[in-house]
Parts: sequence; structure tokens; C-alpha cells
Amino acid sequence: MANMSNLVLDVVLIFGCGYGVAGAAAATTASQWFAAIGLVVLLIRQGRLDVGHLRRRPTWAKMSPLLSAGAAISLRSISGLCAVAWATTSVANMGAHEMAAHEILRQTWLFCAVLLESLSIASQTLVASLLGKGNMVEAQQTVKRLLQIAGVVGLGAALLMWGSSPVLPFLMVSDPEVAVMASGMFPVVAVFLPLEAAMYVLDGTLLGARDTKYCAAAMMMAAISCATAVTVAVQLETGLVGIWLGIKVLSLSRILAASYRLTSRNSPLLPKTE
Repeated sequence: MANMSNLVLDVVLIFGCGYGVAGAAAATTASQWFAAIGLVVLLIRQGRLDVGHLRRRPTWAKMSPLLSAGAAISLRSISGLCAVAWATTSVANMGAHEMAAHEILRQTWLFCAVLLESLSIASQTLVASLLGKGNMVEAQQTVKRLLQIAGVVGLGAALLMWGSSPVLPFLMVSDPEVAVMASGMFPVVAVFLPLEAAMYVLDGTLLGARDTKYCAAAMMMAAISCATAVTVAVQLETGLVGIWLGIKVLSLSRILAASYRLTSRNSPLLPKTE
């Protein structure tokens, strides 16, 4: 519902009313409100939410764990966004053509990320459910199975992106120089998609196991590594290739951090030892 309303409002506000970027922002905001209201109504109808509960002041004992986890997840998200924002700023200083090509790559990458993020949601849900029941072994087996699925899905996404490189950029922009630049970069971005699919599974596993503090710390370190790699790429004047390889340091660092955690003695998938 949110995506459809966003799409319709984009067409109406951007092209119909001519509001441009402001119209796009308004469409996104309105669609998010529609989704929030729709979900609340659905929860009330299913009996999962009592309106009376919304009027009661929550106790600190109940709110503290939620606030702690929320702060960690927010820090994790902000760190990742800052790293990508630094890369985008670095590209903007290169010129208009590079920035346009970068935006084509970024939008295509985000589209693939939305597809792959479903793996994270699946791992969060399944791992949280199994750990809640105390099924540690089954949780470990589920993660292994999800990693196998991630390999297939990630490879499919990579082949799709690579195969569309001679066509898709030319459909997204009218400037042939920008299209050629973006087209040449598609394989560079595509080759990392299988690894990023595995990253989403591992990341979702840690979140499902409520290891939020480690996720936040790992993302901060990954963001610092990414920003450092991007800065080095700028100094070496490696162009878009260097910038995007720097962005991929973010994903690779997250994979290494999550893999280390899940295979260590402190893994949340292992029974706690006193």
C-alpha cells in the first residue's frame, strides 16, 4: 500500500503538479503516514492492539530494553548512511557527469538491496523464533540454509544487473557520456551482490539474536573503514571505480565482523555458559 501510494503520488505531484523534488519528498512522507495508519488499523481489527493501551504511560522497566536496542540500531543505521554520504560527497566534487553516473549506480544498487534485505528479515524472524524456543541447533541449521539461498539469490541479482548494463543506464539518462560511464561500472557493483546477500543474512541473524550492541559497534568500524577507503581513492584519483570499491569495504567489513561473531565462543547461537 505504501509503495503504491508513493508511486501514484510521485506521478501526480512531480509531473502533474510540477513540484519536482518537493513533490517527491511530500509523496514519500504521505505514503509513510498512510502505511502507519493502515498498520495500526489492521492491528486493532485483528485484536493485537487495544486502543486503551495507547493511553497508558509505559513503565521505565518495559521501555528501557526497547530504548537501548533502538539506540543501538539507530547508531548502526546512521553510521552506514554517513559512510555512503561521504562517498557521495566525494563523487560530487569530481563533476556533474560522475555525479549523475554515481546516482544511477546508487539507485540500481538500492533496488537490489531492497530485494536482498528480504533475506535479513527472514533470518531475523526465524532466528528470533527458534532462539525463543531454545532451539539453538535448529537456528544454526536455518542460518546455514539461508546462506545457501542467499548465494543463489545474490548470484541471480548479480547476473541480472550485469546483463542489464548495456541497456538500463541508457534508459535512465539521456546523456550518452553519463550512460556509458554508468554502464561500465555496473559489473563492478554487480560482482559484490552475492557477498552482500550473505551479509544481509548474517546481519539479520545477529539482530534476531538481539545482539544489537555488537551490530552497532561493527557498523561503526565498518563505516570508518569505508570512509578511509573512499578518502584514499579520492587522493589516488581512481575515479568512480575507486569510490565504489571503497563503498564495498563497508559490506566486506560487515561480513567479516558478523562472521567472526557467529563463529566465536561468544556467538549468540551458542548456549550461554556461566
